[in-house]
Amino acid sequence: AIEEKWQPLVIGIHSDDLEIVDDSVRMIYFLLDQGSHLFDQIRQQLSTCIHALGYIVVESDNYRDEALKQNILPPLLEVIEVTDNPVLLDNAMQTFQNLRLHKNPPLDLTILSSGVPNLVKQLYSDRDDVLYEICCCLVILTDPSQPKPDNLVTTEMCSQLLELLRNFKESIALPILRIIGNIITENDKEREIMISCCPLTVIEPVLALMEIRRNDDHDREVCNVIAKLLGGNFDHTQAAIETGLISWVLDKASKSCDPEFIDLASTAVTNAVIGANDQQIRYLVKEKAMVPIFSAISETDNSETVQVALTGLEKILYVGEKLVKTESDQRNPFCKEVCSCDLSNLEALLQNEDESISIRARTLLVTYFKDQFRGSLDHDN
Repeated sequence: AIEEKWQPLVIGIHSDDLEIVDDSVRMIYFLLDQGSHLFDQIRQQLSTCIHALGYIVVESDNYRDEALKQNILPPLLEVIEVTDNPVLLDNAMQTFQNLRLHKNPPLDLTILSSGVPNLVKQLYSDRDDVLYEICCCLVILTDPSQPKPDNLVTTEMCSQLLELLRNFKESIALPILRIIGNIITENDKEREIMISCCPLTVIEPVLALMEIRRNDDHDREVCNVIAKLLGGNFDHTQAAIETGLISWVLDKASKSCDPEFIDLASTAVTNAVIGANDQQIRYLVKEKAMVPIFSAISETDNSETVQVALTGLEKILYVGEKLVKTESDQRNPFCKEVCSCDLSNLEALLQNEDESISIRARTLLVTYFKDQFRGSLDHDN
């Protein structure tokens, strides 16, 4: 009877009134009371009901609000806390996520704190399907735009994620990279926990991805992790150079037509430049670090990406001026590299709608290239 009533809902067939929401919530409570953790058949029915409810609540704010009014959260939290069934756990997490959609303010992810130990425990499973479902759950929970459950990011979780990435399995590599990228985005404490699990060379597990045939999604996520880990740190820049990650970014950027990847590559290279010493700057310029920086300047409408690229360019040219003073160079050695990337792209920024970008571009041109663009600069005045 349960299958006959709820299975059609999984493929999007449901009634237009709130009764089906009330029935679904009541059935979920009933099945939990029958010992769904003990009997496979009941657990399958519970998973079907939760999956169906997830489809229903995403269709309408009224359905969502009715489910919350009927107190759906306690049974969902109970499932997340105790189940070892990956499909049931994933259905519960997805339904919870759907309940959050378009709700203002959204449901607070911190209410899932009690379920965190069970989620982390599942990371030790030897089943690929379990690992995939758990990693998808953790992608949701580590979303940097939302408050995280208490004590979600721990040394144990980060160490196990990195271990899974070292023992590379393609099916879970992408969600693991997204989790790592989420963890190291904003919170300094969480970032340090991740880095402490593998000091200075935390990005080395990503090298496993370079041994297989990747798709564009993998490339973006790898570049995203590299960019976030290279946050103005000398040791991380050196680690990225020694492991070949910077060379990989530069090689991919030189061949890519994907604007999103070019933005990420520019950010990764600029972050490496910001954290680099003079010797590392020499190496990065020699390896054509200017290419993704100028690609970002010339090919993106994203002001933030242009600002990041200009920061990298400023650092490179500043180091070049130091070399003029401390060595026997007659001229900034890096100006030639800039010109080879088509300096007109920098000149075009003089007309940028963002005044801060146009001012920075003009400062660079006046400081390092005044002779080449005297006419344009005079006209700009």
